Amino acid sequence: MPQIQEAVVALCSTLLSECVNIAELGCSSGPNTSIAVSEIMTTIHKSCRKIGRHSPECQVFLNDLPGSDFNAVFRSLPALQEKLKEQNGDEYGPCFIAGVPGSFYGRLFPSASIHFVHSNSTTGIIVLQKSKWSMSSPPKPTRDRSLVHYVILLYIYITKSKDSDQDRDARNTSPQAVVDAYVAQLQRDFSLFLKSRAAETVGGGRMVLTFKGRRVADPAVDESCLLWDLFAHAFQDLVGGEKMLDSYNSPYHEPYKEEITSEIQKEGSLTLDSLKTIVLPWGGADGSKSGDRATVAQRMAKGMRAVHEPMIQNYFGPDIVDTSFQRLVQVVEDNIKETEHVSHVVSLIRNS
Repeated sequence: MPQIQEAVVALCSTLLSECVNIAELGCSSGPNTSIAVSEIMTTIHKSCRKIGRHSPECQVFLNDLPGSDFNAVFRSLPALQEKLKEQNGDEYGPCFIAGVPGSFYGRLFPSASIHFVHSNSTTGIIVLQKSKWSMSSPPKPTRDRSLVHYVILLYIYITKSKDSDQDRDARNTSPQAVVDAYVAQLQRDFSLFLKSRAAETVGGGRMVLTFKGRRVADPAVDESCLLWDLFAHAFQDLVGGEKMLDSYNSPYHEPYKEEITSEIQKEGSLTLDSLKTIVLPWGGADGSKSGDRATVAQRMAKGMRAVHEPMIQNYFGPDIVDTSFQRLVQVVEDNIKETEHVSHVVSLIRNS
């Protein structure tokens, strides 16, 4: 990713110590972890060669929630180390890798100890990760259940009417109280994330964060909500009645860029170096080339399951999981509507 390379090159030109500490947040146990670490390490090595100095030692901290499969991550490390040596030659500096379990909505490292922070939580860094397993903080907008009923009953996320029947507009539209609750949760969580990282990062250190977002202020546009609408549709006949759906809030919010910049400015100790928006086609959300409808549906359901299975299993029970995601494949495949997938890439500098 160009933004990672640009930030690492800038770090090497201004703040290159004998040991560079790197934090990879929300690493999970998939291949994206090794891809990001490999890119960061290779860029450091190439930057050092370009300025005529030896590569520093690097300490890489892989963070995810305690329930993540760290053993799978650790088993992949020998292959990663070998790949880095093949790519960078004998002059490549040693790289030490450790796991750090814990929520990144709080402190993970000592003060002023990290030089570079990276997180590619493209499934929703803001609200979702905090509640990914514990469901400890879903939005609770109001005690008036009539206000939240439709959001949960037929849609498990913010929505607005997409029907031609104007009589159903009020029923199909999330009230402002629901929208405000999600935005307030975003502000609390992202503010805590930024304060924690600012405390841990050295002056002049860099951060590159990638997460799903939207291009317009309206939180109920298709690019944020279409997949959630399909997800809810797949569950309607499987969760044991409307009371179960009525009580389920999906703890997720895709931010508008002004929501991001506002929290960065409020935090005060970080400078926004750049904010770039990446747009991918409906069938290429994971960077793959768009395939036939069945292939695209399988990929989307697999991605949704990787993130949401713990929540679904904890709330509705294990019996529903396989059937619900099989149903999601069929719903996505049958859907004729498409939208684009939007992600924001934020590059930050820790003020000295």
